[in-house]
Amino acid sequence: MRRRLLLVLWLTALTLQGFATAQEADVVYVDGIAYALLARPIAQNETLFQSLQGLIDKEKGPRTSNWDGFKGYWTIANGQLLLDSVGYVSKKGDGYAMLDKRSFNHIFKAYLKHGHVVAKWVSGTLRYGRGDLVRYVHDGFDRNYVQETMADVLNGNVTKQRTFRNEKLAGLSPMQLFHPDSIENHIPLADIPELEGHSIVLQARLFPSSWGQMADSCRVEIMRMWPDSLSLSAQKRLKEIVVSSLVSVYPWEQYHIDGECRMAVPSFFFKLNGWRETRGRIYEVCDTMPEFPGGQQAMFKFLIDRLRWPAVAMESCGQWKVVIQFVVEADGTLSCPQLVRRTDVPFEIEALKVWRQLPRFKPAIKDGRPVRCRFAVPIKFRT
Repeated sequence: MRRRLLLVLWLTALTLQGFATAQEADVVYVDGIAYALLARPIAQNETLFQSLQGLIDKEKGPRTSNWDGFKGYWTIANGQLLLDSVGYVSKKGDGYAMLDKRSFNHIFKAYLKHGHVVAKWVSGTLRYGRGDLVRYVHDGFDRNYVQETMADVLNGNVTKQRTFRNEKLAGLSPMQLFHPDSIENHIPLADIPELEGHSIVLQARLFPSSWGQMADSCRVEIMRMWPDSLSLSAQKRLKEIVVSSLVSVYPWEQYHIDGECRMAVPSFFFKLNGWRETRGRIYEVCDTMPEFPGGQQAMFKFLIDRLRWPAVAMESCGQWKVVIQFVVEADGTLSCPQLVRRTDVPFEIEALKVWRQLPRFKPAIKDGRPVRCRFAVPIKFRT
């Protein structure tokens, strides 16, 4: 019975996803410039919406990019939202036909004032934009342009407007991180020997920091295991290691949208394949420990020369300390950074920036051969 219910829910989700499609925006003019209005404000009034649908029903053609079959042309002027005209999808398939003036005035007669339709039925926050697309989801109005304005509207009066410049910030994507050839650059899978012989699907959700391209926190859940025999303690340790690794990633691929930081992919599924051989055991103590070229004093000088005070904390005074633990691979390259001592995010970001500049180390030696070994570097900020 349970399997049958899950199958029904899955098929329902697929059906709904099949109907999801991006919708064409309304148009709003501000100071003579046309913007994409990412809403259908006429639909806020059910009576107007049904009257309009009844009038154009026999005239409009089908278009999946506009399920409503019409779009409004608006103006923001003198602190008011005005509806200038309405177009409907032409049956000829050549764009939009305009609703004639007589029909337009008849439908919106209750809102006509000095020859203009004042949209007094509209309240809430409207979003309009122009320029290149920064972010796009093939569903409704879920997209963002380079320039966007959030307009607060109350009974047709535009009470406040805030304009933003949106951008996509380059960084690491989940697909790059969890690629089989690169996953051990970020997650020390060898620390979980119980993973061997298992295939595990997990879901991660990242919560962005407001300071930069890092995750403030992360939630990880195991969704499925083959075979289902990993102990609870091993599952817990696996999740802890993955969380610690993901919150230590910098920089994540991110959006800066309408004044807020958003992860490009905030939630994702990934698979850990315990059938694949890891790079080998990670040692804590070796006969010869890893070494920065030139020794410890050279490393501290390297850090001091490159460490920068966070721009957002220029007026801060005091002392901050970040400890980054990582793996020195058998070839001397560095991998799997983890913030084992944390502080304010801006200082963590600067510490990780410097860590990314570190050169190859002399690898650890055990029993006469180079091996993987854990290493930690303290990074201090002082005023």
